[in-house]
Amino acid sequence: TARIGVMPRYGDGDKDVAWIDTGEPCFCYHVVNCFDDPANGSRVVMDVCKADATNALGMAKGFEGGVSGYGDDVSFFNGAVGESDFGFAGEYTSNHPNAVGHGRDVATLWRWVVDVDAKALVSSERMCAQPSDFPCVNPQKVGLPHRFCYTAAYKPGTEPINRMDVPSFDRVLKHDLRTGEVHEFALGEGRACGDIVFVPNRRLEKSKSEKNAGDDEDDGHLLVLAHVLAEDRAELLVLGRDE
Repeated sequence: TARIGVMPRYGDGDKDVAWIDTGEPCFCYHVVNCFDDPANGSRVVMDVCKADATNALGMAKGFEGGVSGYGDDVSFFNGAVGESDFGFAGEYTSNHPNAVGHGRDVATLWRWVVDVDAKALVSSERMCAQPSDFPCVNPQKVGLPHRFCYTAAYKPGTEPINRMDVPSFDRVLKHDLRTGEVHEFALGEGRACGDIVFVPNRRLEKSKSEKNAGDDEDDGHLLVLAHVLAEDRAELLVLGRDE
């Protein structure tokens, strides 16, 4: 299962690290943002892109015959076998569906809340059902409560079919975590993107209150480097807050 390490910025070695077992067999390559819970000083809120299985975005080619050095016998993983959120359990291998190289990369946006003093995961909530990854926020909100985040996604129904397929991200999503609204911008036929970057237009007043995260937080532009597949060239898309 996934573990979270929480450490003070000015700590004194590994004795200050709080290890928290989520109890969830998953992979979280990309963290959206983290901040202290305004309502509870011992808790940390984490927004992550969580996947039940992975092929390491195509980098797990060395695991085609199973886990390197173990062949097809990955029984040592079996202690955490569980049904996937997408019903993938047992689909790829007779062994552990969550092993690296034994699944498809289908991540979704989740919010974890951990209690550092209790060393426990106190809540786990999916924030958006549509698969997406490669998140970003207004950089002025890093480490602070945020209302908006942005992710790269692909057209529903075009998820990776085979376990070694790499997703082709052809759209971006804007998530309003206060209202639950999700706005989508499609890049256009034959285009794909990777990481995205938010560039703010103005300096925000810092607030440690999630309620006052700021309606101007999304006042800026999203930079998307799109690859035009058929022509093997790149386009830089600059998206405004209402696009």
